[in-house]
Amino acid sequence: MKYKIDNLQYCNWTREVFEINRQAELDAVHVTIVYHEDYNEFLNEIKKWQKLFEKNFSCLISSPLIIWSIFSISLPA
Repeated sequence: MKYKIDNLQYCNWTREVFEINRQAELDAVHVTIVYHEDYNEFLNEIKKWQKLFEKNFSCLISSPLIIWSIFSISLPA
């Protein structure tokens, strides 16, 4: 099997970026969501990603045959 994987992406993720990746027919993208941020900034980024997934789910699904594993992240109050 041949897969197209884009490694180590660190950018301002938007629907447009997801669409570009989809047009490139990528099978996976390794995403870095924090680099030098502290723990609280990390938690804020996780919340942003949850919203990105909710708003852009249709761009992230490439095939009905893909099985998605969804992990719940419990954030402290």
